[in-house]
Amino acid sequence: MNLRMGYRFKSYRVNVGMDNVFDREYTVANSYEWDVIGGTGANPAIVNEPGRFIYATVGYTW
Repeated sequence: MNLRMGYRFKSYRVNVGMDNVFDREYTVANSYEWDVIGGTGANPAIVNEPGRFIYATVGYTW
C-alpha cells in the first residue's frame, strides 16, 4: 500500500508520501542475483528490495 498527500498554497505545492507502508523489505519476481556468494542458476540468491520509502517534494508553478 502506498500513501501520498499534498497541499497547495498559491503557486506552491508540497507532497509527502510513503511507499510500501506495511513492508520493511520485499522481493519481486526478478530480484535474483546469479552466482552471488555461491548461488547458482538452479538455486539463485534472492535479493530483497528496500521496503518503506518516505519522500517529500516541493513544486512551484508559474
